[in-house]
Formats: sequence, C-alpha cells, structure tokens
Amino acid sequence: MSFVTDQNFNDLILKWARDQFAYELRSDFQRARNFDSFLSQRQLDVLLDRPKVQLETLAHVLPLNVLYNSPTQNERRSLLPAKEKEAVEKLRMDYDNDYKKYWSQHVRNLARKDDAEVKAEFKIASRNGKNMLKRLAKQLNCEAASAAPGEWGLIFYKSHLRIAVSLELGRNMELAYRISVSDKLSFQRFCFRASYFGVLGIGSGAWKVDTANQLPEKLSQASEFALWHEKEYEKIIDQIIAT
Repeated sequence: MSFVTDQNFNDLILKWARDQFAYELRSDFQRARNFDSFLSQRQLDVLLDRPKVQLETLAHVLPLNVLYNSPTQNERRSLLPAKEKEAVEKLRMDYDNDYKKYWSQHVRNLARKDDAEVKAEFKIASRNGKNMLKRLAKQLNCEAASAAPGEWGLIFYKSHLRIAVSLELGRNMELAYRISVSDKLSFQRFCFRASYFGVLGIGSGAWKVDTANQLPEKLSQASEFALWHEKEYEKIIDQIIAT
C-alpha cells in the first residue's frame, strides 16, 4: 500500500486535469458551462474563440497553471516550448483585452457587495445556506463546518486524509467551491482550495445568485458539482493507495 505524497498526488491531478480538458473539447465544454457568473462566462467565451488546434495545445499546457502572473507561473511559462508559449501568451492577451472591454460590468459585479439590497439578500442567503449544508452533511454522513457568513464546508475522511469541500457565497452574491486535501494527523497539505476552472488552468468558476430565493437551486447545483469533483479526487487517492 502506497501513501499519498505531494509528488504522486500532484502527478495524478495533472493527468486528471488534462483528461478533463480533453473531455471538455469533445463535449463542447459541457461541464465548464455549468458556471454562469459573468467572469466565468467571459473567460470561457474568450477561450473558445480560437482554432481547435490551439485549444488542443492549451488543453495540454494550461493545467500546468501558467496563465497568471506569479513567480512560479512566470517561470513555468518561460520554460514552455515555443508553440505552447505562444498559445498561452495569446490567451493571456485576449483575457486582458476582454476584461478591459467589459471593465464597467466587472466593476458593477464587484460593487454589488456595497448595495443595501444585496447586503440584505446576502444576510438571508447566508443563514439559509448554513441550514441547507447541515441537512446535506447529514444526508452524506459527513461533517458540516462553517466559518464567516456565507462560508460553509463538508468534511470527508479517506485513509489518512481529510478532504474539505468549501462552498463560499461572496458578498456580491457569487457562489464558488474549493477543495482542500490534507493529512489529518500532520496537517500536511496535498491540495489547497482547488476548483475545476483552477485545476484546468482556465480561470475562475462561479455561479451567480441573483436573490436569496435563488440560493437553494444554485447551492444544490454547486454542491452537486463540488461533490462530483471530490469523488474524482477520492478515486485518485484510491489509485495511489492500491499501488
């Protein structure tokens, strides 16, 4: 029996991400279209506005996390072969141009958190979401957790690992999820705040929640997707343990 390590887990996550990207290409990005926030849709539209051959190149390279500016990502990007680097740089430029084009809409979305009506809706949604996640945790026979208003968690245990699925409602009423995997004794992290768009390397995936009344539908959609992602990680852990 093998234990999970940074190396074997991350190697298999990279393979998984590339496989998922290949699936998206075959299915016209069926899973990625679940995310309906303005930013998610803009990023997906920009990504898809390029030739298939370039998408196939990006499907291989974006899961390396080379799209954004950080010392690690900049270094990875600098080491890419010329064709792959060119495809990534073109996507980076197109993302930047699109963000500038829709700047006012992005600002309005962020500014929603300061609107009095949105604040009231967020307060109601946060309270309702906490109760919904408690009921879901009971159905799944897992632990429920909560932090700040709008932040809820489902905790699973697999072998020596703790898997936390976080569901987060932003104060601008956008809903996202994150997955973290750590050793339950040493607290060593193997994965921290992973999401589908993030692991594929294409941006930020979220759902828009217009009102508190819409939260049950959107939280159900988000938790279903997040739990599918979590189960995929459990399969990877099983694969490692079995070797």
